[in-house]
Amino acid sequence: ALWSGVVFYGSDDRHVYGLDAASGELIWEYVTAGAVIGAPLVAGDRLYVGSADHNLHAFELAAGEGGR
Repeated sequence: ALWSGVVFYGSDDRHVYGLDAASGELIWEYVTAGAVIGAPLVAGDRLYVGSADHNLHAFELAAGEGGR
């Protein structure tokens, strides 16, 4: 899969980060309007993440949405 080997996590600083699991290098980033709540979920080619901005953000990873 295109995003295998990537660890996604959210933070109180309103960011969702994608790190290369082997190197720890930041390879993907998105900023929400509120603290990220809970763990991001990858299902198929989509990434879902909840935020204190009262939205569920969804990204099509195959299309490279939301990246830096």
